[in-house]
Order: sequence, then structure tokens, then C-alpha cells
Amino acid sequence: MKFDRFDYLVWGILAALALTTAGLLWMEDSAGVRVIQTLPQDGTQPGANTSLQIEFDEPMQAATIFPRFTLASADATPVIGKFTWQGTTMIFTPDQPLIPGETYTAQLEAGGLAESGQVLSQAVSWEFQIRAPRIIYIHPDRTARDLWTIAPNDLTPVQLTQTGGALYDYGISPNGERIAYSVATDEGGIDLWVIDQDGSNPTKLVACSPNRCSTPAWSPDSTLIAYSFERVGVEPGSPYSAPRVWTVNVESGQAAALFSDEQVTGYGPTWSPDGGRMAFFDQGTGNTRVLTLQTNEEMALATSTGLPGSWSPDGAAMLFIGMLPDSGLEALFLADFNLLDVSALLNSEDMNGNFLAQPQWSPDGEWVVFNFKPVGTEVGNQLWIMPFDMSFGQIIAADTAYAYYNFRWDDWSRAMVYQRLKLGDSDAQPEIMVWTLDSWVSEMVVNGTNPGWLP
Repeated sequence: MKFDRFDYLVWGILAALALTTAGLLWMEDSAGVRVIQTLPQDGTQPGANTSLQIEFDEPMQAATIFPRFTLASADATPVIGKFTWQGTTMIFTPDQPLIPGETYTAQLEAGGLAESGQVLSQAVSWEFQIRAPRIIYIHPDRTARDLWTIAPNDLTPVQLTQTGGALYDYGISPNGERIAYSVATDEGGIDLWVIDQDGSNPTKLVACSPNRCSTPAWSPDSTLIAYSFERVGVEPGSPYSAPRVWTVNVESGQAAALFSDEQVTGYGPTWSPDGGRMAFFDQGTGNTRVLTLQTNEEMALATSTGLPGSWSPDGAAMLFIGMLPDSGLEALFLADFNLLDVSALLNSEDMNGNFLAQPQWSPDGEWVVFNFKPVGTEVGNQLWIMPFDMSFGQIIAADTAYAYYNFRWDDWSRAMVYQRLKLGDSDAQPEIMVWTLDSWVSEMVVNGTNPGWLP
């Protein structure tokens, strides 16, 4: 066979392409493992409960990655936490909330190995600063009922949602990056929405109407939302069904009932801090049901307030208000889910009054806050704080001209936000107060209802 000049040219080009391809493959192979992205991103201001993520371009050997990762504050204090793995992404979750205003540096040393044997040849390092927490609340004017936030040291209100006064209730993701909120519709139903913490990207997550979806509660990893679902009546004007607990995947929007048995009712679901359990009030039995999600084992608590109690930091116990079976006195109970035991810590006779709402257990497990009405008090109530061992009590608020409720701890167990309303004054606006453990003093922040902390 005889080749002309054109044939030689073609063969030369093909050979050059082959060499180029081989060179590129060699370069890619020699470059080793690549980091695709890190979260939170460099230079951003995440919330105090943020988890850190490193996504690789291929599966890694976890044992070679975890020891090479560090997270430290500006003074080089290391942050202790737990590692998990999701696909090709390493996740590090600090054991304690990070400090607002503090700059943290995350580092991953080179040398980690992929399952293929490839090496991470370049170290990774980035910084971020923890944003200050804000108070989130609902505007007190019914015609302007929307979510607002305010910084305790700024007192400049910022509107988050734009529902035209149709907002019903809300729930904050544990990492503080998103908020779920329910919105009433013109046809009488309630839809479930989500929005970013700065008020951007409002998105309808579950189109429930004409049914009703409310009381959204996020799972600890912020991937699921549990909520109360009420089905519209069969006939126009007929009552809604008893509420049931449903969950929805935040990313996919896939929703499903927690129980296939439609006879199991449930309202106001809450997740344990470790994500292993869920509690909700069962109207059918009048009890709070605590479900262990992995085993489907349940424990019933005879609560007297119509809502679940307050979780311990590890999710293994719950404080709640119930009735002593023998005396009929109200009492503060401790339920231990590992021991399947319930014991009374304090009763209404000890306090010479009646408990009014479920207690709030501080995130560090050291303190308990509750409100009650002293015997002989015709109006108003009191807000008290006690150490968990109930060794002494201290009044937070006791002006009998006011009613106190909707109290919640911040993530560091250093401050409490609560709501008060002056009684006997038809023009009174509900006020949001902040009490600090350091000062033992309360200060009024803004008029509003249903306050919470947005980390």
C-alpha cells in the first residue's frame, strides 16, 4: 500500500491527539484527589450551629481524612465535634454552638487517600465568621401578621416574609439558615413555605390547601420537617379532621404521614436534639407520644398542657407538666426514655401555685424555666428559673399586671426571650422581653408575639 503526503498528515495528527490525550490523563491522574467545594464558604457569616462540609471528586478513605481536619477559633482553640460521611462529602458538626463574632479557620492537611488510592496532594484552608443571633417574632398587628427579626443590640426591625398578614406559625432550622412557615389561604387552608434566613427565596414547600399544614418542626440535620396535617371536611363547612403528623423532605418536597394508621392523631411534633426521637400530642389519648424512630418503640406521657414537653440536650429525657395520679396535684415530671421511667421533681403544692405551660430546659442542661400562677393570684402569673436539681428558685418576672408566656432559651443557655401582655388594657400590645443569665435583668425589645432565636 502506498501512502501519499495527505495520509502521513492524518496519521501525524492522530498520533499527536493520542499523545495529548495520554498526557492529559497522566496529568489528571498525577493531580490526585480534588476538593470540589467547602461549606460554609470562605469569608461568609454562617449561624452558630453550622456544620462544615468538604466535598471531594471521588469516594475517600475516612480514616485518612478525619485526623487531618481541624477547626479552630482565632486564638487557636480547637473545636471538638463529630464526623459523618455522606457520599463523597465529609461533614463535621461541632459539639457546641460556635461563638458569635468569632472568626474560625478550617484546615485539611494534604495526604488523605481516596478509595482508588489517589492522594489529596494539596491542603485546604478557609475562614468564616459566626453571625450574631437575632430575635425572630410575629408582628402583633393582625392585618400585618408576618415574620420579622430584630437584633438585641440594634433594635431595628427587619421584615422577613410578605404574606399580607396571612402568616400562621413558623419553625427555624437548627442551623439557622432557613425558616419554615405556614400561610393561610383564601379558601381556608394552610400551605407550608420555606424561606432563607435573610428573607430571600420564599418557596412553597407543601401545597396543602384546602387542607391545613402547621406547626413545622425541623429535624436536627435540617433535611426533614415534621408538621401537623388536618384534612378538609368532606362537606363544605364541615369540620377538619383531627390532626396527624406528617413529614416532608426539604429538598425533594416528598411528603408522607408518620403513621400509616389514620387513627393515630398528632399535633405539634418536636424532634429530639439527637434526631433519634419525635414527640407529639395525641388528641385521641390525651397523652404526649414519644416515638423512637429507629425501633418504632413508643412511650406515652400523661401531659396536661396539650403540647409535648422540653427535651434534654442529649434527647434521652424530657421535662413535662402532668398530674400526680394519687393526689391530683400538678407536677413537673422527668421522663427517662432509656430507663422507661417517669418521676416527679416538683409539684404545685411545693410551689403553692399551678403550672401554666410546658417548661423550657436549657440547651446545656443546667437550668429549667417555667411559668405558674400562685395561689390567691387573680390575674397575671410568674416566670421562674431553677437549676435542674431544683435546689433553689429565682423569679425572672412577677409583675401581676402582666401575663408571661412563649419563653425560649438561646443556643448558649445565657439568655431567654419571652412574651408578656399587660392585662386589663384593651389597647395593650404584646411585648417581647430579653432576660440574661449574667444580669438577671429583663429588657423590652419590641412589640410582637411568638418570639424565638434565629442563630
